[in-house]
Amino acid sequence: MNIKMLACAVCLSAIAITSCEYNDLPEPPPEVEGCPEPISFENDIEPIINSSCALSGCHNGDNGADKNWTVFSNFQSKRESVKDRINRPPGTPGHMPAQGSITPAEIEAITCWVDQGGLDN
Repeated sequence: MNIKMLACAVCLSAIAITSCEYNDLPEPPPEVEGCPEPISFENDIEPIINSSCALSGCHNGDNGADKNWTVFSNFQSKRESVKDRINRPPGTPGHMPAQGSITPAEIEAITCWVDQGGLDN
């Protein structure tokens, strides 16, 4: 009797294991709400950096080469942090820009650019 139950359990296990299927489907691109078109780094983001971030004493290289956001790779590597900091309410610790301000449209452009993968386009 025990042998029959063991054989039955082994057969059921084999059927269950072989009936499972794994589909290796590609990840769908992330949905980006509020970003109707691709954001261009050169046309949309770089002008914001140059006018609001790469200022004397800030992200122009005065505080170290890695903080020079006129160098694309430096800005790109910090893009998630930038997105977080520009979306903090003014007066909140870490809010950027520290000097002056950027418009809601500029915040949305940077946020969309980051969400779209931070491409050098």
